[in-house]
Amino acid sequence: MSFLSLRISAALPRRFPSAISQVAVRFTPAAQVASRKFHLSRRSNAVEISSILEERILGSAPKGMALNLEPDNVGVVVFGNDKLIKEGDIVKRTGAIVDVPVGEDILGRVVDALGNPIDGKGNLQTKTGKTALAIDTIINQKRFNDADDEKKKLYCIYVAIGQKRSTVAQIVKRLTDSDAMKYTIIVSATASDAAPLQYLAPYSGCAMGEFFRDNGKHALIIYDDLSKQAVAYRQAGDVSAYIPTNVISITDGQIFLETELFYKGIRPAINVGLSVSRVGSAAQTKAMNMYRWLLKNKLL
Repeated sequence: MSFLSLRISAALPRRFPSAISQVAVRFTPAAQVASRKFHLSRRSNAVEISSILEERILGSAPKGMALNLEPDNVGVVVFGNDKLIKEGDIVKRTGAIVDVPVGEDILGRVVDALGNPIDGKGNLQTKTGKTALAIDTIINQKRFNDADDEKKKLYCIYVAIGQKRSTVAQIVKRLTDSDAMKYTIIVSATASDAAPLQYLAPYSGCAMGEFFRDNGKHALIIYDDLSKQAVAYRQAGDVSAYIPTNVISITDGQIFLETELFYKGIRPAINVGLSVSRVGSAAQTKAMNMYRWLLKNKLL
């Protein structure tokens, strides 16, 4: 492991407790690597000890862990080849504490020190209970759908995106055993299916639900899960077009959300002072640009 020095601005409070307490709320903005020192702006906040730092180097994204927190620098150990790090590389804080996956799901698997699988059997499946909750919701509609009142019936569409075929088969069996398939539609686009099919699956399920809506009936659509659709969408986009960059992408920037604004009723709770759009002004007219600055100054 290599040891890097992360320089913090002089504006950083020298009292560690007050500095560290702010880290759980705010993310440290992107830093610029210079002579193996990470120079941060004066608006930067402290870096939390043991937090994961992601170094976006040559697209490989090696990570590191902050260990020593000093008044003017932070010591970081790098998980990976430090020879890939060079002057000018971008470093961003992930906001995550170093952790490893645990549970019965990793039995029979070979993982590295960070819990990443290295046995070639694919990624670990993170189970949060959302699928079980969704299936229980569908099964619990049986008492309403068995009634004669058509207005109380709720038709369910379960859209499985990027899941294993065995998982989908288990869901079908459970719904069949519970006599819930008679009012349920399962749209399956498994992990072995092509990326375009995984991308289209949510739209297909939505169209099926709209049929019941348009006919005065009730419908429930469950997407499990949309993050897999986003991955498939990215795969299709990488093939069909240029990968977005800070030159051609209008969405390239950072949006900062604050809990305080949310509780004040400002939703979406976007901090317009910290949020950045690198190329947003290039797509705006002159009048829009002038009004944007007036509005931003008023909000600040």
